[in-house]
Amino acid sequence: MPAGSRGTIADATNVLVAQTYYHQASCPTTPLSVTIVVSGNCLQEAAHADLSVRDAGVLVTFSSTFEVQGNNITLTTTCRPPGGTPDAPTKTFAANGSTLTFFTLNSAMGNTNSDRVEVFMKQWGHRKLEVEAPCANVS
Repeated sequence: MPAGSRGTIADATNVLVAQTYYHQASCPTTPLSVTIVVSGNCLQEAAHADLSVRDAGVLVTFSSTFEVQGNNITLTTTCRPPGGTPDAPTKTFAANGSTLTFFTLNSAMGNTNSDRVEVFMKQWGHRKLEVEAPCANVS
């Protein structure tokens, strides 16, 4: 799995546009929409699974503070939803003016969540953008 090359994480609203899963046989089949908002060293995430049944799907939100050291970002969750398994707290990242990419290697931390790369695109202006992120798989 690749690692991030760092950059400056700017204050912005970002939407998930792509995911690549590593070390598993197939991609998850549930559509997913994710928006993250970065302000200072705070990150808030809202994720909605199963867009086909918008009113019956699962909405997950959480808030974190973060610290950056080189190409590593360490998230400290301050408001976690009940249930589920959180990702490993440290991941690598790459940021530029239009995208923010997280490289999450859960298996290295003994975590059962998927190893994956998630690409978020900066949302420009006040237009709402909702995307079902395509999924790729690398075994």
